[in-house]
Amino acid sequence: MNLSVWTAHAAECYGLEPTEPARQLRGTGDPVVRVAAVQGDFVLKGVEASGREGFLHLNEEELERQGNWAAAMAREGLPVMERIRGRDGRYFAFLRDGRRRWLTTAERFAPGTEFVCRDARDIARIGELAGRLHTASLRSGIRFGHGTSWSLFGSRATQELGDYDENADSFDAAERALAQGGCPEALRVLVRTSYETLRAEAEEAWPTLPQAAVQGDLCPYNLTRGANGEIAGVFDLNIAGDEVLVGELAALMAYYAAYRPDGIVADGAMIAFYRAYSAVRPLNPEERQVLETLLRIVAPFRFDRVARGRSGIQANGTEAAVRFAEETIELLERNYGFLFEEPTAAQERPLFER
Repeated sequence: MNLSVWTAHAAECYGLEPTEPARQLRGTGDPVVRVAAVQGDFVLKGVEASGREGFLHLNEEELERQGNWAAAMAREGLPVMERIRGRDGRYFAFLRDGRRRWLTTAERFAPGTEFVCRDARDIARIGELAGRLHTASLRSGIRFGHGTSWSLFGSRATQELGDYDENADSFDAAERALAQGGCPEALRVLVRTSYETLRAEAEEAWPTLPQAAVQGDLCPYNLTRGANGEIAGVFDLNIAGDEVLVGELAALMAYYAAYRPDGIVADGAMIAFYRAYSAVRPLNPEERQVLETLLRIVAPFRFDRVARGRSGIQANGTEAAVRFAEETIELLERNYGFLFEEPTAAQERPLFER
């Protein structure tokens, strides 16, 4: 990468006055560079103007919508990193670096340090932020016009956001692994019928549930921490999209249960996230009902759980396949009513107990 080209681009197209050469922040993939300027520190990102599979939504219109959404969230006092407009008034510009033509954006560099989720308080911080983002986004009325990587019920015809359905793909992968591992048909049928019944319940409710534009990847690697422990920055809108809000809530709860800090059980992580979220944005009765259904769908078929199950089956055969099927059935039948109970001293216990 010719960093001098990017430094000049920051000045020419975004009106920045660089005080030092641009610095590359990512060694592989699309360009991400940091530019220190008189106006402050900024991050320039590039996506190929010709597009690539899975990211065809990242066109001129999309980058403009992302800029408008980030600005709307910032006006609400949320720590989403704002983008700056180029000299022509748009939230993007074009750059040719000699080999490729890039669509670029420029956003303020996120203050603070890398966010590492250390305890239940950090999970709660992210849950509260998710609730605030959802509330503000509903008010904004901004829409992207496509789904996110969390989305359910896409056509599955392509790998693009809104078509892609990771949950259904993971279920198919699990089903194949169980069959190849010699899992008894009765167990496989129970897994399939339970899953399909739950999916049908959620799909029936889907059109009536609140939807809004979301960041789409509210995970620690897209956050920074401020001096007082707070979330100081939210960045990366590459897979932002429109989402049924309780759908993203369920996906995030399952994520933080799977990638919880040491010393916290999965239920404790879910409780911490849900309480903080619902204190800001209480769910309506329909959302509360479908949340349990969604957790039963999402938790058993997170891609990482399925990947571990497949590896175990390949290594240990039928015994592992039966165990994975039985554990999956337990998750499909799980009662999540504990999420909606009023907090008591007894209910605090799961947060820090293995």
